[in-house]
Amino acid sequence: MKIIFTIPGYPKSLRMKISKKIMLLLRSTKRFCSFHLNQIEMTYFSHMKRAIVIGLKMIVGGALCVIHGFLPFIFVETASKVSLEIVKKTK
Repeated sequence: MKIIFTIPGYPKSLRMKISKKIMLLLRSTKRFCSFHLNQIEMTYFSHMKRAIVIGLKMIVGGALCVIHGFLPFIFVETASKVSLEIVKKTK
């Protein structure tokens, strides 16, 4: 499959070089992703779901930690609990 990325204002030879470099990057990225997914024995979508859930928990935990920094009497153990939960799920 040959994909040519159109870049207006550039000569055809330069467009072809850029197109080839982009295709090489996409191929190497695909190989790396396949290696990583095989290594952890997950599918692309199960990995994506897990990464998104963990990332959102990290964001929420971080926000609660910042709030706790300003108001030390609330969310006393919440950031620690969120961190421990994330660590348990990633092992």
